This record gives sequence, structure tokens and C-alpha cells, in this order.
Amino acid sequence: ERRVVLAQPRPGPASTQPEQIAPLDESLAAIERSGAYGDAFQLEAARLAAGSSGTALGGSTWLTLYAGQASKAGIHRGVRFGHFADEGEAGTPLLKSDHHRPIWATVVCLAGLALVGVLARAGFSSVLDVPQPPSLSYPPLSPSYSRLPTPASESRLLPSEQSIRRTVAFDDNWRFFRGDDPQFRDRRCSASQCPVPSLARDMSKSPSCGLGFCAPTFDDSGWRLLDVPHDWSSEDLPPRTEDAHTPVLTVRNGTWLFAQGDRPDWSASSVDESAFTQVEVPSDWRDAPMNYKAKNAVGWYRRRLDNVVPAHVAATNLVLAIGSVAAEDHTYLNGVLLGHSGSRNPTCDDYIRFRAYTVPPGLLKPRGNVVAVRVWSQGGADYPGGLFDHPTLQNGDRTRNGPFDVAVSPGAKHTGYAVGGVGWYRKAFASPSGGPDRRVSLTFDGCYMNCELWLNGEHLLFHPFGYTTFSVDITDALRAAGEQNVLAVRISNLGTSSRWYSGSGIFRHVHLTVTDATHIKHWGVAINPQLAADFAAARVNVTVTGENDGQVPTTAAIRVVFHWPEGSVRLPSEPAASDAKLIPPGASATFSVVGVLLQPMLWGVRSPSMYVAAVELVVSDAGGPDRVADRVDVRFGVRKVEWGSKLGFRLNGESLKLRGGCLHHDNGPLGAAAIDRAEERRVEILKRNGYNAIRTAHNPASPALLDACDRLGMLVVNEAFDSWSKGKLADDYHLYFDAWWHRDLADMVLRDRNHPSVVIW
Repeated sequence: ERRVVLAQPRPGPASTQPEQIAPLDESLAAIERSGAYGDAFQLEAARLAAGSSGTALGGSTWLTLYAGQASKAGIHRGVRFGHFADEGEAGTPLLKSDHHRPIWATVVCLAGLALVGVLARAGFSSVLDVPQPPSLSYPPLSPSYSRLPTPASESRLLPSEQSIRRTVAFDDNWRFFRGDDPQFRDRRCSASQCPVPSLARDMSKSPSCGLGFCAPTFDDSGWRLLDVPHDWSSEDLPPRTEDAHTPVLTVRNGTWLFAQGDRPDWSASSVDESAFTQVEVPSDWRDAPMNYKAKNAVGWYRRRLDNVVPAHVAATNLVLAIGSVAAEDHTYLNGVLLGHSGSRNPTCDDYIRFRAYTVPPGLLKPRGNVVAVRVWSQGGADYPGGLFDHPTLQNGDRTRNGPFDVAVSPGAKHTGYAVGGVGWYRKAFASPSGGPDRRVSLTFDGCYMNCELWLNGEHLLFHPFGYTTFSVDITDALRAAGEQNVLAVRISNLGTSSRWYSGSGIFRHVHLTVTDATHIKHWGVAINPQLAADFAAARVNVTVTGENDGQVPTTAAIRVVFHWPEGSVRLPSEPAASDAKLIPPGASATFSVVGVLLQPMLWGVRSPSMYVAAVELVVSDAGGPDRVADRVDVRFGVRKVEWGSKLGFRLNGESLKLRGGCLHHDNGPLGAAAIDRAEERRVEILKRNGYNAIRTAHNPASPALLDACDRLGMLVVNEAFDSWSKGKLADDYHLYFDAWWHRDLADMVLRDRNHPSVVIW
């Protein structure tokens, strides 16, 4: 790209304002509207730069040529006109049509200018002495966005500093405790305890806060201070003997007593042990000193436990770890059956499965405990038996290692032997400022799972699904502006809830949003671009839902401005406005706006161009000027998706094979924490290795991952649930499906509908 100066600047102050670029498409449209339309047009750049038109313009005026971008729509697509405006001066279009010239003159002119651009691009810029203007500068696209100059017809429109939307990160300075509140009584039973699975989660009975972890007066100064996203399942566990939340009593390896045969009384605490032989475990009972090779064999192991640590004696959730057994076991503690595993038709899994059983409270004593294990095996010379380690195990005891402990991992190999459990988060924060009608909400991008919120001791919600983003209005539970509030979050990941590593905790971002009482609804903007058959234009349908949470009716309208993708020198579009509507208190209204993009830059896997729609909600207060009550910037792409039995999938008219993979949500050793750069890096790696599509197995992905797919040109198959009403595991989503599928599916679609990368739902 090279720029050719058409006129030198007149003497004056140096340019300090961002350049104003007037695309030829829009200038031609302006000429057509004014009626001054002919076969040709004249550039009056020199006169404009000199100020003779009545507008004092300083800086350099140039014509920009994009070599090689002439299209079937005409070479004018690659021509832009612009200037640098002096401080305090607004830019004006640099294209006028005061004279008519023969079309051949215009063609010769454009051809000559194109030749200059080609020569400059080929390296002759020093010969042509083409000066380079400063790099382009674009207005920020953020809630603090400085609005475009207001047309004279809208001079009554004023921005409102107190009511404009403010969204801030809510990720820092959380207090965290791994474990449950001793005073908290979980109102939900596990699937194994509930007679009717659909009743397993009763959302109508909110637990009272009392004086526990959810109380604002609770002292959490001893809890860990951390930032979210956070995944506690990826963090190292304390040693088994020091863990008060997932305690494990290890009895596997060491000296045991063993006896061949089967006597039911050998399960008791006190028996005659004269028939028993002392053996070392792990070992195969076919080997010495047992030499037991009978078929369909039964044998008993016994071991005495003394000097038990007090924490294990007092624990209510203690697990007794037995390890691997060949092949079926019944395990007893002090004469009480704890559980049994395996079968009389054993598979490979029966020989390597880790056996661990929960100890009933009060059963374990400080001294004089007896563990008894009855083992059955196919026996003979071909099958091992007893407390035996298969060669693939290396260590049948498999003691705790970092975040992994097979004894207390309900998901076992499915979840990487990681441990879930219960965790609490607390955060103190000051009530945000704003007018009396301001609304405040919190948005959680993802919490795994069974997330409950309390604010200042008031229970706000229960959200079971771990992967959908949810928002909650906290206005009524907040204290006065500037006063301190305490938010408490309880997350419960118990049982077998996942077929893959899920992680646990607030593993995605949290945001706090302040809006006016009249505002754009959360995820209330839908953008639907429709391309013309020749791709020369796009009709952009924008549908916006506005809400009035105030006490009086409000008249409102929507205004939309489209910003071109980064790197484009085209000015934002003219504002497109909807009709005004009256929104009663407590009600909502839907607005529609249609815009047109000429020669749009398309979103594709090779060129993922992203537009921004700046959507403003303008309200008319009684007796006052119109004001911008809310603003949302929504990124979107312009693309055409088609499916057919002959040509298959087509993107922007081009047949395309989806070369993709199923991508789970975790980031390897980082766990499930959705760190933005980690999410982006995964997409980059896949893209470099030839992938052009991702299936979000088996749940909605993080917003950060979808944003990366939009930016990098990766197609997405957006998956909702792993199971419906029929579960795959005892504690998975099927427990909630009947009551929650509609809400969770709606949240997924509303959140993700503007992502151009999503092509399959």
C-alpha cells in the first residue's frame, strides 16, 4: 500500500487528530442522494487542502491505492480518499461532483494513478518521492467509546455519564476454601440416595445462610487469596494423613495374615487366627509362601490397625484404600461390610480396578481395628489371586501424587484420577456508584458445577450446569453505593459427573455490569448479515431487546453504527435508527434496524474479517434532552453458509471440507481454567497443523475460545450437552435435564449467536 500526496499542506499547526477517511462507496452514495450525479467526477483535493472551499483543512491530503484489489464491482473498491484534520476540526468528504468529464478521462486518470501505485509497490517509492503519512488510528471500541459527531438533526442527543453501561472484570481478590461448611446441610441428595432422579435437585428450597461460610460476618482471613479463573482439581492435594476434606486411610501394602478357604466368621474383629500365615502384600497367592493354586479359590486377608491419627477417627468422610484385588473382594472393618467389587466373570478391569470404600462415622477406633478382606479368584495355574498387583500397575497402592488420588476420585480414569469435592469462594467489594435507578448484575462465564450464590447472606440462585454462562441481577441485595458487600459462592462437584476431566471451581471469568434502569437486555443484540448473490453488498439485520427495570414508562429507540474490520480505512457507517417505542415499567421491547454494507469484507477461514456494531439505546426523558442510556459493542462477521447434497458445505460460495477435531475444554496441565491466552494458543496450534474446524466436546466452550476462533478463522461445531434425560453416569447432567435444558440451551444460543465461527449447533 502506498499513498500519493495530491497537495502539500498549507502552513498551520501540526496534525494531532486521527485521520478521517471517506470511502468512495459512501461518497458516491452521497453524490447520488444530492442529485449531482454524472458520468464522472472531479477530485478537488488541492482546493480543499488550500482551504478555498470554505473549510480550513490542514495536513496532507492523499489518495490511497490498493494494488490488486480491483474486483468485479469496479476498480473504485480499491480507492480511498482522506486527509488529516487539524485539532478541533471535523473531517468532510473529499469527493465532489461539480463538473462532468467524459468517462475516458476518468479511466485514464485512474489508470495512471494505479500505475503510480504499482511502481511504488514495486520499490520505486524513492524515485517517486512518495511521503508516508502516520499510521492509521482508530477510535477505541469499549464502553468508554467517544461518540461520533452528532448530526444536526440529532442535536438534542446527549451522552449520560451516570447511566452508560460499565462492565468490569470481577476476577481478582477472591478468598477460597477447599472443603464444605460444617454447618451447611446440602438440600440435594446424590443420585444413589434419591428414590426419584428427577427430584435429586430441588431448587425450590433455598438453604438459610445462618452463621456459616455464606454469612457476611464470617471471618475468611485464613482462606487462600487468589484470582479466577481457578480450577482446584488441578492443584496438589495435601498428604493423605493431613487432609481433612478428602482423607484416605491407606492399608494396602505391608504385612497381612492370610488363610486359604472360606469361613464367614473370619470377617469378625476377634477370631482364632491359628490357620493364618503371615505374608507380604502385594503378592500373588500362587507364589510362596501361600502356593495356592486351587480353581474357583477363596482366601481371607486380615490386618490389625493401631495408632490411628485422630483426624481419621473424627472424619465423617474417611475412605479406606485397599488397592487392586484379583479378582472379587468383600472388605470389612471391625466386622462391618464396607463394600465389594469385581465379579465371578472377571475382565481385565477387575484385575486393575482400585478398591476404596467409605468408612461409616464412628466405626474407626484409635486402636484395635481389624481390616478383613475376602477374595475370590478363578484360580488355578493360569489366574492370579489375592491382593495382587497386575504388572501394568507397578504400584497397586497408588498413593496420592500431586492432584491425583485414585482412592478418592469417583471418576477414576475418566477424569484423570483427579478429585472434585466442595469448594467455597468469597469476595468483598464496594457497591458501584450510579444513579438511583442503576442496575447491577454479575455474569459467570462458567462454574463447575452446582453453583450457588449468596450476597450479604441472601441466597440468589442455584445453577447446576457447569458449562453455560449465567447472569444474575444483584441490585436489590446490594448495600448503598460505596458500602462493602460480601459475595459467597459454593460449588459442589461430587460423584461421577463427567466422562472426561471436568475440573472444579469458578474456572472461567466473572464480570460485573452496571446499567441504567432502561438498558439493552443481557445478550439482547442479534446480528444477522445477509449477503447478496454477487457478494457486492450485505444487508445487516439488527434486532435489539430493551428492558425497563425502572418505575416509570420510558420512550426509547435504537441507533446502530457499523465499524469496519481492523486494517480497513473506511469510515464507520452512518447511524441507522429504529422507531421509538414506549416501554412500560417491568417490560421489554424489541427494536429492529437494517443497515447495508457495500463491498463487505467477508469472514472466512483464510480471511476472518470482524466488524463491530456499536448499538446505542437512546431514551427520551420527560422534559429533558434525549440521552444514550446504554451501549453495547458487538463483534460480528459477514459470511454465507450453505449446505447441499451435491456440493456439501459451502462458505462464501466455496466448497469446503471440515477438517477438525473434538476439543475438550481443559488446557492440559493448566487444568480447566479458561485462561485467554491458553485458549487462543490451542486454536493457533490446530490452525498451524491444518485444522479448520473444532467440535466443542461435549459442552459450550468458553467465550475466550470462541473469540479466538472468530479472530483466527476456525469453524465451530457448538455442542450443548453430553447427555439428555438418560444419563451416562450416575451424577451427570441427566439429573437436571428435564428442568434445565430449555434455560441452558437458550443461554448457549443467545450468548453465541453472533459468532461467525459457529456454523453448526
